[in-house]
Amino acid sequence: MSRLYGPQNVFQQVRSPQDYEQLHLRALDNARRRLLKPDLRHYVSPVRQAVYINHGRIVVLCQCQAAVSVSREWNIGRCLECGAIHNDPIWPDNFDEVESALIVRPYPFRNWRPGETVEQLLLDNVTFGVIDVR
Repeated sequence: MSRLYGPQNVFQQVRSPQDYEQLHLRALDNARRRLLKPDLRHYVSPVRQAVYINHGRIVVLCQCQAAVSVSREWNIGRCLECGAIHNDPIWPDNFDEVESALIVRPYPFRNWRPGETVEQLLLDNVTFGVIDVR
C-alpha cells in the first residue's frame, strides 16, 4: 500500500473501487444539475496519462486540466470535473524509490514530476534539510 495519497485517502467516503465509482457518478450527476450540462457523462480517456505527485497526492493530469486522484492499488483515476476515467495510468518503474524519497518530506513538499530523478529528489531533501531516515 502506498504511503502517498490516492482517492481512498483524499475522499473520506471512498474505501473501495466501487465507492470511487459511486463518488464519480454522484459528482457528474451534481454537475449536470448545477452547471446545466445535461450531456456530461463519464467516458474512458483515450490517452494513458503518466502519474505525478502533487502535495503527497498521486494524480494524473486530465484532458480538462484537472488533477485526478489515482490509486496505485486500483490502477484507476476518475475525473470529477469532466467525467474522464483514466485506466491503467503510466507508473514509473522506480515508483517505490520516488515514494521513499518523498515520504520524509512534509506533505506540501511531496512533489514529483516524470523525468525528475530519485537523485534529484534526494539532493533536494539534503538542500532543504530533510533527513532521510530509511
